[in-house]
Amino acid sequence: MSPILLISILLIVGVALILLDLFVPSGGALSVFGSLSILGAIGVTFTINKWLGLGSLAAGILMMPFALKLGLEFWQRTPIGKRVTLTATTLPIEHEPIRIGDVGRAVSELKPMGEIEIGLITVQAKSGGAVIRPGTSVQVVEWQDGVATVRAVT
Repeated sequence: MSPILLISILLIVGVALILLDLFVPSGGALSVFGSLSILGAIGVTFTINKWLGLGSLAAGILMMPFALKLGLEFWQRTPIGKRVTLTATTLPIEHEPIRIGDVGRAVSELKPMGEIEIGLITVQAKSGGAVIRPGTSVQVVEWQDGVATVRAVT
């Protein structure tokens, strides 16, 4: 068998095994055998010419990160990849803005941070310095960066 034919067969088998591993849950065994097949093809190029072998080795090293990135992106779209990879989280539901002067009640103890409830909305809040007990009526005196500053209403 000519070395060129052997190189071609080893490359085709290696790529086919790696692609098959994207769809068949083999625990990476098919990718290992595919990588060994590609390394074997690179080894055979050294028997033809040392410069051809070095060129194919350099090309393989340079292509490896791009092939891994493309393979992982494609794998995440397969049925198995969808089950294994994390999905994007949903954004929080937008609500009516909290305004200065709104009155609500403390859900947790504010010493100085805690949560308050205004209508159906629960938000982070901080007290002006005093400890505010749960259930106490509070009024928003400042709103900054999603955190309300409140004081107890008597």
